[in-house]
Amino acid sequence: FIINLQRMIGDAMNVQQLEYIIEIAKEKNITRAAKNLFISQSNLSQYLAKLENELDVPLFIRHRNELVLTDAGMEYVEAAKEVIRIKENLYSKIAEASKNRHITLGVSSQWGMNLLSDVLPRFRTMMPGILLDVSEGPTQKLIPQLNEGLLDFALISTHKCSDPLNHLEVLKEEAVFLALPASYAASRKISEDMSGEEALSKLTDTGLILSQKRTALREISDEICSQHHLNAATVCEINSMPMTVKLVAKGMGIGFIPRSCINQELPVIYLPLASNARRYQAIIYRNQMILHSAEQTILKLIHEFSQNNYDL
Repeated sequence: FIINLQRMIGDAMNVQQLEYIIEIAKEKNITRAAKNLFISQSNLSQYLAKLENELDVPLFIRHRNELVLTDAGMEYVEAAKEVIRIKENLYSKIAEASKNRHITLGVSSQWGMNLLSDVLPRFRTMMPGILLDVSEGPTQKLIPQLNEGLLDFALISTHKCSDPLNHLEVLKEEAVFLALPASYAASRKISEDMSGEEALSKLTDTGLILSQKRTALREISDEICSQHHLNAATVCEINSMPMTVKLVAKGMGIGFIPRSCINQELPVIYLPLASNARRYQAIIYRNQMILHSAEQTILKLIHEFSQNNYDL
């Protein structure tokens, strides 16, 4: 087994496969491990079966509905962790020695764009030799790019703040409000001291302006509409919060707006939701991220901005 283990570890050009076994060992469950790794349960099960067949020894046994490491499995996990540690140290030294360093950032929200517009000029002054590569896109597009190593960090909006892999750090949480045209106050008998849920009962025949599907805000909106049996027709799907507020102001329909996107200059009423709906702004790290001087500097600036702009 030791000879086979050494061969398998030595041939593991993609340490992500080593992380598969480490994650199964941590979760003691294939389903949870697969979810954390953003791969299918069947693919993870097939990989484990293939590996155990090649090693000719089981790495796990089932005990009380949990997968428990065998002695061989414990040796494999310890060796896998050592390989990952060696790779991280090597990459760190290479990165520090490179003269053409760059940091790749992804961003999925308006709040994240506002953050970068403040942080990037300051970072450029402090680290003029580092190239910054910024791309914008929805969270569901950025996460695979992180997993593939195409991004170092991503500033994302998320409905849930938990992260089993501990790669995600919440920077800000903000309340979500029901936004409706100010003209509805009189015509629909809606007062500004109502909760959003109370107002929804009077808005069953109005149109909905929603974020596009599979976004954090859309998940929140769908949950609220489902809980209150709101079957209003969707008249527009758009991810631009400034545009959503403008469409609401013009009477096109109602929408759900996070606090950071509220515009008090337009004729829009914002009602708090009794359900205490929250959207989280977070930074998520690439797997095996090495935080050398440039990364540490930009993270420091990101944290400073978040702390100075942390209104709930």
